[in-house]
Amino acid sequence: MKRLLIAQLTSLLVLGFFLTPVWAQSSAAASESSVTEASQRGTAVFLTPSVSYKSLDHKSSAADFQLDAHLFQLNVDFEVIGENFAYHRLSLGRTFNDSSEQTSATDESARVLHSHFSYQVGAMNLSLPAGGDLAIWTGVGWQGTEVRDNPEGKSRMQYAYLPFGLDIGMRFDHSSFLIVGGEYRVLVKGWERYSGGTTASPTQADGYGYAGWVGLDYVFDNGRTLTSRVKLEHWTVDESAADDLADSRSRSLSLALGVRF
Repeated sequence: MKRLLIAQLTSLLVLGFFLTPVWAQSSAAASESSVTEASQRGTAVFLTPSVSYKSLDHKSSAADFQLDAHLFQLNVDFEVIGENFAYHRLSLGRTFNDSSEQTSATDESARVLHSHFSYQVGAMNLSLPAGGDLAIWTGVGWQGTEVRDNPEGKSRMQYAYLPFGLDIGMRFDHSSFLIVGGEYRVLVKGWERYSGGTTASPTQADGYGYAGWVGLDYVFDNGRTLTSRVKLEHWTVDESAADDLADSRSRSLSLALGVRF
């Protein structure tokens, strides 16, 4: 794990040093070209706010805990594509409404707050025969879920991770792209607390996650893009005997709609 972390952080520094773009925003006729084609004429900067619905199922058999959450979230992505195909992306998201139920001995309604943060750095290169974009990245990420307002006590699940991902955009008509992508996530550290338990120094460092998505992007004549994504995410986290933390499994399915400016 330490060797992997060192190698991954080294790759971040190398990518950040050689691929940092020149910060000069340029406009592009996105309906006539892909995002990468636009970036060849200068640095392209994109802001994509979106709203999403997520169905989240989290369970730990050893802790006798299960969460069934239905979440509505606000998200924002900030992307920079440089002249040398450098790719930077900052993603943020947070729940603004939910309808959830926690099972731990008895079924109880609960309020759930779900948040995520990730920074990705990599490269985007026009390499598809039919026209389109291929992006690859690494980076850092964090995802957290907190169960509040429950009689049995607050529960919390948080994961810090290293992502390795790719995203392909394939044009299938004049202004539409089919988007397919995936990401593998190496768990760096996990923090889990169920029904009011305490954890002083968590040592959950064994586990992994992955995400896969498919969607459609429609580019308008003014360059704005309507985006849609269906995403499946999964986490498997091993137990921590030192802190008496149970193992857990988490899976979610979400639908997001946004506009890229």
